Amino acid sequence: MVFDKIKNAVSDLLGGDETVDKAVDQATSSVDDVKDTASKVLSDAKEGGLDADTLKSATSDLGGLADRLKGDAGDLGAIAGNLGDLSALTDVFKDISFPINKDEVIAKLQANGSFNEIVEKLQTVAKERFGDQAELIDTIKGFLTK
Repeated sequence: MVFDKIKNAVSDLLGGDETVDKAVDQATSSVDDVKDTASKVLSDAKEGGLDADTLKSATSDLGGLADRLKGDAGDLGAIAGNLGDLSALTDVFKDISFPINKDEVIAKLQANGSFNEIVEKLQTVAKERFGDQAELIDTIKGFLTK
């Protein structure tokens, strides 16, 4: 299924992040529920048991599931946007010498000009020094996927 491919790609990038796994699982569940409801309607129609009330109920169920899918897609879209930020950050951080203090990281991000939200969140982090790029990226991943 397409959600499994997305989940695996994102997990490879984020190291199996629970928030990503949960969002993909929710979307997968929503798709499965739509398929189940649609299959039931088709089955009822083939058996001649599709009356107006059944159709109305199924339509209502599918409408609710569609809304749920929109929410799931929004969650996945937000995660995808954060992944793009993370990828761009990796490029910014590749030329940084470690260890580095938090203020120096913030100054680099501000000089880049495109990471204002990350700068704001990083300013609230208690950690004052980062020993290597992995430690810095892990800290940032912690608030990008929340």
